[in-house]
Amino acid sequence: MDLLTVQRNLIKAQQDYISILSEQSKVTGKIYKSNDEEIEDIDIKEVPQKDCSTSIGKNLQDLRKKAGYTQEELAEKVGIGRSMLAQIERGTKTISLPLADIVADELHCSIYDFLGKPEPLM
Repeated sequence: MDLLTVQRNLIKAQQDYISILSEQSKVTGKIYKSNDEEIEDIDIKEVPQKDCSTSIGKNLQDLRKKAGYTQEELAEKVGIGRSMLAQIERGTKTISLPLADIVADELHCSIYDFLGKPEPLM
């Protein structure tokens, strides 16, 4: 997968994450390109972060177990501590998009699998 495709997938995943957040109550936000150029104003809905993080963490945990990794093994492979992975899986810590991409590569899945959504067709 080339760098441009990875960047597009990360942007799409960010937009999908925002759409998940937008299913609750309303706040305003902005999406930016990497050079801080504003792309668009958006309306998102405020959700307690734990709600989204918990479902993402649960999906990650299911995928990790399906791939046959322990928390310690996967954490070592992706360069984080086991306790951080455990916090992500419990939903008490939010996974960053770059880390999600690394973990997805290691688990041979898509970051969309963490969101519980199919990967968009581009």
